[in-house]
Amino acid sequence: MAALVVVGSLNQDLIFRTGQFPAPGETRLGQYSTCLGGKGLNQAVAAARMGVETAMIGAIGPDSHGETARNFLQQEGIAAHLQRVEDSHTGVASITVDDSGENLIVVAAGANAALSEAHVQSLESTIAEARVLLVQMEVNPAAVLAALQLAREHGVFTVLNPAPLREDIPEEIWQWADLITPNETEFAWYLKQHRQLELHPDYWMEAEAQLHAFSRTLSPAACILTLGQMGALAAVDDDAEQAFRVLPEAVEAVDTTGAGDAFSGALAAGLAEQLDHGLTPDWPALLQRASQVAALAVERPGTTTAFPTREQVQQRFGA
Repeated sequence: MAALVVVGSLNQDLIFRTGQFPAPGETRLGQYSTCLGGKGLNQAVAAARMGVETAMIGAIGPDSHGETARNFLQQEGIAAHLQRVEDSHTGVASITVDDSGENLIVVAAGANAALSEAHVQSLESTIAEARVLLVQMEVNPAAVLAALQLAREHGVFTVLNPAPLREDIPEEIWQWADLITPNETEFAWYLKQHRQLELHPDYWMEAEAQLHAFSRTLSPAACILTLGQMGALAAVDDDAEQAFRVLPEAVEAVDTTGAGDAFSGALAAGLAEQLDHGLTPDWPALLQRASQVAALAVERPGTTTAFPTREQVQQRFGA
């Protein structure tokens, strides 16, 4: 039985490193590598490496990328429940990284966009047996909604990472999440898109108390807002005065690709572990460990290739 179920995307990442991003119409020389990614797979791997039994629900095409993804998940000890979409291809992402560690990403969704409600519903027992369900928006929104509804029906804690930005998220999807985990760009965009609220650029510097009101405007769920170099803000209690900030670990970033996925996966894993032991979530501890996982992930190039194990995190930061 998996304590954590991830419903999300699988991609083959094509990674290009160059000194600085090319201007429109410009060609620059660089280096190439490839690895598996996709927000769903990334988050599942980050969680599994924290020692939590993890299952993944997703979709692949009838190609070598899909079989590579299936084999990789099995090697990581992740139960793979993958729909095979015959008339599509496994998702592919082009990732360009500059010398500062910043990235530009273009994704061809392929089979991810065809993940069906029927496939998700056929795995009701897998979701029902979990402690936590983690979803993102890089697959068919209808499948995400179906997963959230099944989880709520069976009393499973639901985590929505509302990324990437997309206009076709069903309005009701926010109502089925127990926790949302946007970054600052996503949070501001969705507030403006759905609630016609525009945040001042300096909001993030003094937002502990105000975050609660803004997050409840968007969703009744608890909110953990990731802010990159500014750490993370959490509004997980009904009392707005209990919102708090966790500062990031000091690291030298090599590649920030996948840092948010490392954070979300580690957070969901820690939450599943605590709930599996009948504990009330220790949010400061959960955020601190998730921040540590994300910090180690940016110190090496790549996505899943850079994600640390539980032992590596403990060696660096302690138990």
